Amino acid sequence: MASLSKQERAQLLSELTDDDIAELEHDWGFWSRPNQRAPVGNWSVWVILAGRGFGKALALATPVATPTGWSTMGDLSDGDTVFDETGSTCRVLKAHPVLIGRDCYRVRFSDGAEIIADGDHLWTTHDRRYRKAIKRRVLGANSSKPQCQIRFSPQTLTTREIARGELLRSVLWHRVRSFMATRDLLVLPTVGVQPFPVEQPYPTEINGKPLEHYTQWFNLTYGITLTGLPAISVPCGFTRSGLPVGLQIVGRRHHEDSVLRAAAAFEAAAPWADRIPPVVAALAA
Repeated sequence: MASLSKQERAQLLSELTDDDIAELEHDWGFWSRPNQRAPVGNWSVWVILAGRGFGKALALATPVATPTGWSTMGDLSDGDTVFDETGSTCRVLKAHPVLIGRDCYRVRFSDGAEIIADGDHLWTTHDRRYRKAIKRRVLGANSSKPQCQIRFSPQTLTTREIARGELLRSVLWHRVRSFMATRDLLVLPTVGVQPFPVEQPYPTEINGKPLEHYTQWFNLTYGITLTGLPAISVPCGFTRSGLPVGLQIVGRRHHEDSVLRAAAAFEAAAPWADRIPPVVAALAA
């Protein structure tokens, strides 16, 4: 099917009944390219050319919802029908042999549920920028504004990669806790760039140096978010074009009161409420 031209594919599909299409939906031999099928004749090793996210590896006792009731990973067979993460039915293409002697992790979810997953089990993850893009897309479903369009895709990570990320975040948290033990506040810029046009999704460079990753322009706030420390941003001045510059004030864990007092004191010493950026004043005129 994949080797056919667009016109040939459309012609073939138009000749199929709804029952035919439903049956072929999970038929790998029908949809695959020639080099993705098992070779003819005797063979012992066959490499499947598939994208990341092709397989799952959970403990045999992991419950799996099916149209006829609950089953387990260990009881599934080729062709079984199960429910996917969206609540739709899908078919098991291939039940692989049991894996022995593998690194496994106990994964606990926010609702308290737990499962045991292989280190190479694949998870679809949504990071902060993707969740914000989804929210903006929902709120501005009919908008053509760049900030309402989804430009990012979920990432597929292994259990091992997620566990390593959690470990590194814990190491960072303890380093910052030790640093703040002898300090009341940490004061730093909010972001690394001046305000940019709303039509621009995000900056692509800082002082002429290209950004290697989308998050680099707000690394100063992103990094603080990972620590879980209380923080606030207040205007501390204006650019030559009259746009505000943010100052980030970070406090010790559970010391939100210190952060709010510091912000209030700074605003009292450097009032800014009467300063309206020219771009805003022009829109109000």
